Amino acid sequence: MSVQALTPIIPIMGRAIGNFDMTTIAVSNRAVRLVTITEAAHRLKLSTKTIRRMLQRGDLRAHRLGRQLRIPEQELAALLAKTLG
Repeated sequence: MSVQALTPIIPIMGRAIGNFDMTTIAVSNRAVRLVTITEAAHRLKLSTKTIRRMLQRGDLRAHRLGRQLRIPEQELAALLAKTLG
């Protein structure tokens, strides 16, 4: 699986602090919105199995936070842009 660790993590924001929630982290002074595999599948109208296959092939990148995988929203946008041409 093409999974990268977020090395320059500035703190992971806790439950609903300011405008952040559990799936938003701050990396290099900018907020990065992360989605679960289920959320990504729902947004792209694909199955979770298809999303996992895309991760294995390297079509999507994900970050591991503990035991969970999260996909940056920018990855979904880039995939759509590439697919739609």
